[in-house]
Amino acid sequence: MHMLRHLAGSYWLTSEVDIVKVSLFMGHTDPACTLRVCMHVLRGTVEEARKVMGAFFEEGGIAEACAQNVPSLGAG
Repeated sequence: MHMLRHLAGSYWLTSEVDIVKVSLFMGHTDPACTLRVCMHVLRGTVEEARKVMGAFFEEGGIAEACAQNVPSLGAG
């Protein structure tokens, strides 16, 4: 039973289900507990996150994102 529970938690996390929901489904006291138990599953997603942020900065994404959030000074 424990193995099936761990498999379900791992599957939810790799399927990008929110950590708070997974924690609730698994009956953990808080999401930090879930992260401690399931961190091995998330290691690959950490590398993926690094690649996404690297691409964001390389492509000038931060400048574009900032420019989109600057309010217009023109007549409203």
